Amino acid sequence: MGPFETDRLILRNFVPEDVPVLTNLIYSDREVWGQYSGYGDKPELLKKAFMHHVHQLDDAEFGFQAVVLKETGLAIDRSISIHTRTCGTT
Repeated sequence: MGPFETDRLILRNFVPEDVPVLTNLIYSDREVWGQYSGYGDKPELLKKAFMHHVHQLDDAEFGFQAVVLKETGLAIDRSISIHTRTCGTT
């Protein structure tokens, strides 16, 4: 899937370097991590979930992609992506 681009953002597959960046971003504010996932005060579980996204197959029909600011090149969130295939008619 992807990458997909807008003027300011890139949606691309996760890479291992995204995991600590996103975990630190989310857990730097208690209000954010309290709403972001059901993991609560367990950043190691969130890291494990992000690592699952890193190992997602390139041709997956459904999955998460990293949302990256073009200006900095850093991941700032994740996005759900759905790959649709063109089906022929019989």
